[in-house]
Amino acid sequence: MCKAKVFCLPFAGGSASVYMKWRSAIHPMIEWVPLELAGHGVRLHEPHYETFEDCLEDVHQQILHHGVNTPYALYGHSMGASISFEVTRKLIEESNSVPTHLFLSGRRSPQSVRPHKQMHLLPENEFIQELRKLGGTPEEMFTDPHFLEMFLPIIRADYRLLSTYTFRPPHKALDVEFIILNGKTDDLYPQEITGWQAFTSQKCEFLFFEGGHFFINKYYQDIGAYVNSVMLAGEITEAK
Repeated sequence: MCKAKVFCLPFAGGSASVYMKWRSAIHPMIEWVPLELAGHGVRLHEPHYETFEDCLEDVHQQILHHGVNTPYALYGHSMGASISFEVTRKLIEESNSVPTHLFLSGRRSPQSVRPHKQMHLLPENEFIQELRKLGGTPEEMFTDPHFLEMFLPIIRADYRLLSTYTFRPPHKALDVEFIILNGKTDDLYPQEITGWQAFTSQKCEFLFFEGGHFFINKYYQDIGAYVNSVMLAGEITEAK
């Protein structure tokens, strides 16, 4: 019997499948629920969202449809962290449903004044160079024309989606524990990491891993073990 759920939101260009391998690290008493965004993975043929708010509403409804009758959390990396944070606000304000934890990785806090690069407007060569800098995509993929033909429109659409996101400070801090995870060499200023604690009235923990933006690819098992310890505090936490 599951004691908790964790809903997972992917990074730009990613699909629900990026979280599938994490299942081996997640305790069987936790239901691990990767969510698929329109235009990605098994929803590849659906149109991309027009606005960030459209994305939030879709994710909100997916979570409610799946059920929030047990303690639950959201895990999001990069773009997925922004979605997780904002959909949590939506769950609380519109559905009176409060997750126990937010796991936010590889994302600066939303009140950061540093402008985001308008990635979706870059010419293809520059766009590819920026993706190379982020890591996370095997180098040989960038020389595969079939991969680029399929992948570049998806990730460009995600960056266009992010450009429609306008942060509005919440009226009060969220009654949700935050766990902030980052790679030690990611392009983030200290205040952009610690800034997340302004949005919770509960505990805010900070975890750091060796590596850059896609540290999760190497350390997903360590992160999974930590998720187990948090979500099953007081329960048996040895992963299967």
